[in-house]
Amino acid sequence: MDEGMPHKLLSAADVASRWAVTPQTIRNMARQGKIPQVRVCAHYRFDPAEIEAFEKKSGERIECPDQERAPPAIASQNAMDVSMRSGGTGHRSVAFHSGQQIARKQSAH
Repeated sequence: MDEGMPHKLLSAADVASRWAVTPQTIRNMARQGKIPQVRVCAHYRFDPAEIEAFEKKSGERIECPDQERAPPAIASQNAMDVSMRSGGTGHRSVAFHSGQQIARKQSAH
């Protein structure tokens, strides 16, 4: 690129595509100061040379803020209890056994 010509800044979507993450992840990283950025009005923009330098410095792994706040893969027992009280079953086998228990109680009376 010619030294006298300004180079095009990248958008959050450009960097997200390059790293296979969402643009929101890139904006979160920029807001937290984890990656170098330039603010243009209310938008984050990224210097390609600084992004390349960041990639080289980071090596194989770039820590994303979204991974730190990932929700648990399974529902908590408390959530299952609330679901059961509100009419949900949580699982088909639970519904089947609950139905059997109700039927036994009704036939005992």
